Amino acid sequence: MSKLRTEKVRLGYDEAVVIDGLTVEVPEGKITSVVGPNGCGKSTLLRSLARLMKPRGGAIYLDGDAISSLPTREIARRLGILPQSPAAPEGLTVRELAAQGRYPHQGWLRQWSRGDERAVEKALRTTGVAEIADRPLDTLSGGQRQRAWISMALAQETETLLLDEPTTFLDMAHQLEVLQLLDRLNREEGRTILMVLHDLNNAARYSHRVIALSKGRVFDAGPPDEVVTPDLLRQVFGVEADVVPDPRTGVPLCIPHGLHHGPSKTRFGALDPAEKG
Repeated sequence: MSKLRTEKVRLGYDEAVVIDGLTVEVPEGKITSVVGPNGCGKSTLLRSLARLMKPRGGAIYLDGDAISSLPTREIARRLGILPQSPAAPEGLTVRELAAQGRYPHQGWLRQWSRGDERAVEKALRTTGVAEIADRPLDTLSGGQRQRAWISMALAQETETLLLDEPTTFLDMAHQLEVLQLLDRLNREEGRTILMVLHDLNNAARYSHRVIALSKGRVFDAGPPDEVVTPDLLRQVFGVEADVVPDPRTGVPLCIPHGLHHGPSKTRFGALDPAEKG
């Protein structure tokens, strides 16, 4: 069953069309990673799924409902999003950040409650930041900050999480820290997770499904062992690579050994200005 899906969606900025006629599905209760070269539309797709930008054509559905017809507060109760390189006011503590995840549940007739407090405390414990909850974000390591931002998304108590490059600028240990947390949230709580990743090996290891984008279109989509192939590396990323089973997990492991100098599908059309790097 699909949690989120698009039908022939068209997205762009000003005169530039980044995605044209894209149809994708995000399965419920699974981890899905979107991969592809810089500028191919990954971040734009995520922004549209969270209704942070309006499609120029096509439609997006959440649990079968057209997302364009849903109130903003209702979307925030059903979708948690962590954008790329999020920013917070100076001096904001981890606990204060997590508490912001409860705003979609507030209203004129419903103020802060014990239920809100329990949701925040659970989010802090789940992400392993309860012991540093009173520290300002700007005093934390990269991995701690990412876990603090994820705690805010968890405090929303949504069934679906959208994360744009959650491991960007993190070293290997902190990348594993964040990805193992997301894996645990999926396994233990059944959260549906869609994330944009640059690292194909991490996408293959931590995802049930991989969507590979090229020029704003789906080049391939499916289980990692079907999608992550030498042809994908060559055609989408312009890289020659061997793909072998990981000796521990058996999932595909990419070993690049040079650039592909033949015809490539990676660099045509408008680039996605939402993607950095």
